Amino acid sequence: MALLDDLATYLVAQGVGVAGSTADWIVAKGWLPPKPDKVIGLFETGGRPNEGHADATIDRPTFQVRTRGSALAYSTARAKLASARTSLENIGNETMGAGTRYYAHVQADAEALSLGLDEATRPHLAMNFTALRSRTT
Repeated sequence: MALLDDLATYLVAQGVGVAGSTADWIVAKGWLPPKPDKVIGLFETGGRPNEGHADATIDRPTFQVRTRGSALAYSTARAKLASARTSLENIGNETMGAGTRYYAHVQADAEALSLGLDEATRPHLAMNFTALRSRTT
């Protein structure tokens, strides 16, 4: 299972977002759909050099979480991003993706970044993360 699939499944299971296309705070992979207003978007951003070990290779994929809130609701979008961060940083020593990937750790790279308002005055925020993930379970 791909990184974004693992993360989306995890955020939904933790109650941070929902799967679907019409509810508030849906989790979208690779894009922000025009509706609903409240969206958590997950985006792959490449990664850092892998770490080789005797029995496994540790990948260090990076990703970005973006939130978009309702019109002029910056505080709500910021709070949802903080909730996603808290949840994601609780990942540690877990097997995800139907038992195919072992995640040692996920950590935010920096604080939230405001991306401004879109044409519908909806606030956009982003935060970048790095995961430590084994290629073997």
